[in-house]
Amino acid sequence: MTFNLVLQIIAGFIVFGIFITAGFIFKKAGFRLFSKYREKNKWQIADALLYSSINHAVLWFILAGIYFSSLLMLSAAPNILLPINRILSVAFVLSLTIIASRIVTLFVKSQADKLGTTVALSTLTQRIFRFTIFSIGFLTILASLGISITPILTTLGIGGFAVALALQDTLSNIFAGFYIILARQIRIGDFIKLEGAEEGYVLDITWRLTKIKTLSDNVVLIPNSKLSQAIITNYCFPDKKTIVTLDVGVHYSSDLAQVEKIMTETAAEVMHTVKGGIPGFTPLTQFKAFGNWSVNCTVSMAAEEWAAAGIIKHEFIKRLHAKFREHRIVMPFPVTALNLSQEGADKFFTK
Repeated sequence: MTFNLVLQIIAGFIVFGIFITAGFIFKKAGFRLFSKYREKNKWQIADALLYSSINHAVLWFILAGIYFSSLLMLSAAPNILLPINRILSVAFVLSLTIIASRIVTLFVKSQADKLGTTVALSTLTQRIFRFTIFSIGFLTILASLGISITPILTTLGIGGFAVALALQDTLSNIFAGFYIILARQIRIGDFIKLEGAEEGYVLDITWRLTKIKTLSDNVVLIPNSKLSQAIITNYCFPDKKTIVTLDVGVHYSSDLAQVEKIMTETAAEVMHTVKGGIPGFTPLTQFKAFGNWSVNCTVSMAAEEWAAAGIIKHEFIKRLHAKFREHRIVMPFPVTALNLSQEGADKFFTK
């Protein structure tokens, strides 16, 4: 081992140590400056890019240190230097791919928030964007290694056709999930009811299933292809406000004008005092039919969302029952009377 070679090795280690030290110093100082910047500015995509870059700074300084130190120590051995440079290129491209995946996901989410859509919130969309970014990064790595990607793309095209035939059900669920998301008729957080009586809040739309959380805290898993073909009632579309109706029956001897007044006033009181009611909504009481044992009417109220409808009905029934008792208004029990003498029917029961 010659003296010059020893000097090159020592210089290489010194350069490597300088780069590592500089990387940790840069990361520490960068996060300090970033924290001060965040206190004065709102979180934006540029902030995410800055944060990710600072977080990967140590790795980039290490890669640069390995590159320059290897140039000093292995300048006389290009056969060893070439694979090291390729490995460094792969690590650097992979790091950039991870950052790009995070930035694109945040960017799409921010744009979706501005447009009032939940497209970016679903697992399906996030995974598609990440898969696309990592696929581009993978092809870039292959190109940096000197591997031709044209045959690979051709093979993937032919193989993709065969895979599509074998995975028809899976692909139908994926495309159905895309349709559900892009149509925006069912959104994450909406309360829906299916024709099969399943109902609940939409938790997530994955590549295969849509998750619905019922009011009993159970999760119903529905294949996307089934959901796209089902008859669905969306209680949050086009908005979350919903009309709450309740049927009431009063005795035929009741003063209907008084009944209408009491019911309307009670409904207005519920709208103003119960959480989830809409104070600006004017309740409506309508008589609709002469029933077998009562005069039937319907009262209409409004709730901010479907989940509040239950408590609104609960409070209205309690308060209306107390008001009817106070004003001696009778709500009759269901009664069925048998008229045996009508049209000679009583002869069948005589001896």
